[in-house]
Amino acid sequence: MFALKAKSEVGDKTVWTEMPFQLDPVDNVGRFIFFKDESWRKDKIELHDRMIFNTSGFGRRKKYGEAAPCAGRTVYQYQDKESPLNYAYLALCDGDRGPSAPEEKTNDSAPAVAYLKDKRTLSTSQYTYVFSQRNQMLFERISIGDGPANTQLIAEDSDLLIKSDVKNFFTMRFDSSQIESYLEETRPGLIGTLARVSFYLKILFFKIKLSLTTDVTFYRDVGHIPMVVQLPVDAKKYLHPKSGILYSWKLSPEVSMNSDKLRMPTLDPAVTGKGYEELSKIGLRNCSGEYCAFGFAASVGDKALAMEFEIPIYMVKAGFFPQLVSDIGAFDEQMGWNLRQDKKEAPRMGLYFEVSGLPEGGHPWDFWLRLGSSESLHGSCPRGLNITRL
Repeated sequence: MFALKAKSEVGDKTVWTEMPFQLDPVDNVGRFIFFKDESWRKDKIELHDRMIFNTSGFGRRKKYGEAAPCAGRTVYQYQDKESPLNYAYLALCDGDRGPSAPEEKTNDSAPAVAYLKDKRTLSTSQYTYVFSQRNQMLFERISIGDGPANTQLIAEDSDLLIKSDVKNFFTMRFDSSQIESYLEETRPGLIGTLARVSFYLKILFFKIKLSLTTDVTFYRDVGHIPMVVQLPVDAKKYLHPKSGILYSWKLSPEVSMNSDKLRMPTLDPAVTGKGYEELSKIGLRNCSGEYCAFGFAASVGDKALAMEFEIPIYMVKAGFFPQLVSDIGAFDEQMGWNLRQDKKEAPRMGLYFEVSGLPEGGHPWDFWLRLGSSESLHGSCPRGLNITRL
């Protein structure tokens, strides 16, 4: 992958510069493939494998008649939709690149994300993310900064509560002491680190492995966590309203919410209690086409955290979307969460997802965690591209 970038010591001259990228083998249903050794790197690239790169390395557009980056058979032009003057080129080069070979390479040869398994810690130049010991879908703490002297704790002690108010039965609640998840596979890459997370549900003395795993990827300033809500029955037939998932955490006192970045409704127990049809009217305001976008951001100084969600419109019509909860203790009684005393007393914020309107089956959606400088919140992720074969 190449970009035409300015070479500072030669005035306005631009030269072909190699960009780092990462190829990840993917199976025919979109799951990452993990391997026991490194021999897979010599395998043939398949049509459905994933290629990732950072658009910040794009350069100017190649002019007509200008030499290609290498002597190759095929060149693809990538244009950034949000910054349409920025381009990059993917070339299938022959063995000998010849006179048009790039004059420079980037210095990004080290992995962008380091993972220390024994400390359950991911670290980049932008953040440090420590996984919870027993539930590694949750975090123990998130700090933002580029070193010990410039690091700010932004959030800690995330937790999960699932409440099912079953019709003609009793209410069941499962918290993080009964839900476990572990990183069972990991693989570092040049652009991001991949991991496979498996879930277990503990009931009394039994630990049941759920038929649910997800593949997560962490990059320099963002994490992508695909999610699936798996329901064994049609929730409309079996669950009362106010049955759902509460995801909460402690926000550092120095952190403030960015009201101009809020793109989700706040929890209203009265509306939630009316059922999914009434609730969906609020969520559908965030929809365009087949998907709906929700998000919020918080910052301290020049550092920021944002959570963004892309949810299919059919799920939003069923009342499933994030609702912001500024203080979960204040809503405990109205929502029937029966929070532990320590969770009610500590100032905790969270997100609530209603599930009582979802049909039977698996329902996938996407969660993006963005971390780093306030500037990193500008622009979308993943980035939209126009691709042309030259």
